[in-house]
Amino acid sequence: MNRMIHGIAGFLKHSLLLCLCAVLLCSAACAETIIDLGLPEGGDGMGYEATLPDGRLVFSGCNSEAGNSMNSKARLLCLNPDGTTSWDYIYPQEGCCSFFYVNVLKDGTLAVLFRDAPYQETKEEKLVFFTMDGQPTGKETKLEEDAIGGILTTCFFAQKNDPYDEAERYIRYSDVNGDLLFQINGSPQILALSLIEEEDGLVLIGREPGLLANAAGKIMKIDLQGNTVWETTMPFLMEVNEGVTMEGIKTGDGCYVAVLQERGPDSGSPDCEWKYALVKFSSTGRVLWMNQESFDKRPEKGFEQVVEYKGKYVVVCSGESSLDSPVQYLWFDTDGNELGVTEQLLRKQDLPGIGHKKNLTGFPGRLIPSEGGLWQDYFCWCDESTHEKEMASQDDFLVRVPEL
Repeated sequence: MNRMIHGIAGFLKHSLLLCLCAVLLCSAACAETIIDLGLPEGGDGMGYEATLPDGRLVFSGCNSEAGNSMNSKARLLCLNPDGTTSWDYIYPQEGCCSFFYVNVLKDGTLAVLFRDAPYQETKEEKLVFFTMDGQPTGKETKLEEDAIGGILTTCFFAQKNDPYDEAERYIRYSDVNGDLLFQINGSPQILALSLIEEEDGLVLIGREPGLLANAAGKIMKIDLQGNTVWETTMPFLMEVNEGVTMEGIKTGDGCYVAVLQERGPDSGSPDCEWKYALVKFSSTGRVLWMNQESFDKRPEKGFEQVVEYKGKYVVVCSGESSLDSPVQYLWFDTDGNELGVTEQLLRKQDLPGIGHKKNLTGFPGRLIPSEGGLWQDYFCWCDESTHEKEMASQDDFLVRVPEL
């Protein structure tokens, strides 16, 4: 009898040990595939901004009072290549404050756009500077009060004034000290969604200016005085009301790749037709190839962002993806041939700290190539409305993307 009791006890002990090992392995797997970008208190809205020369990743955004996004402080977060925290900084100024854009300057400091904008009305905007270890340098650059901050690069900062009178419009390109480099008056030649800095100028990727109707996707280069070096306007894929060349990248071979998006004639209808293509441009703006077939095979999906990772181009499917729904990633070689598809399924219960909450929704954000793998950031909301109060908080996570 005693031997039987000892045998049962031993079996139970062994089973508990196996269960414990399984839990530990699951926790380790989650730690390797999901990184929480949030702080323990309040809500966080953080987005990827830059990769430092040593491979660390920098995110910008804010940390807000739980359920009150109008009371927030600007925040910077730097992660090591292995996903651990290198440093975390919160700007002391009170308000509805956030950091946007982070770029490594030629002197090794970080330039960051600070904005205080309660109810989407800009109250203050300036450039703030940090060391690569997250320490404020004390230097700040005040920006024009009558203009809206645009795209920040290592040398340029674009501000746009867009009054009703076209004659008074301008885009002003300044250096990070606020000194004017050049200004383009009137309506711009391109409405840029992304800007790529070159030694002899800037490459702007977006669409033709003016009304959305009959606007086509466009890419152009300007020199350091604002003069056009070259420009390419994309032919329509169909009879459309709107076309746009989405956020593009400079590739390792010195060319440019972007996703071309077009919306069909019935743009006011939720059932309007969408077309997409992946396009590669030479260093002088010539179209080298265009893959439309891979996207036509998936007419119910939406595509916006492309990154280069390990010699391949990866396009994320935005579609109707959300928590508990798989996100697809299309992989292409450098000649535009489709290599295959991988999928990521992020379940609510996998999210550390908030997976148990009700009314939890979210969607995928940016793709982030890094030394530690290819990552996707996720923005998750928790609606905590009751009959007594209405509150919502945001938390952000990095999730490893399955590679091809």
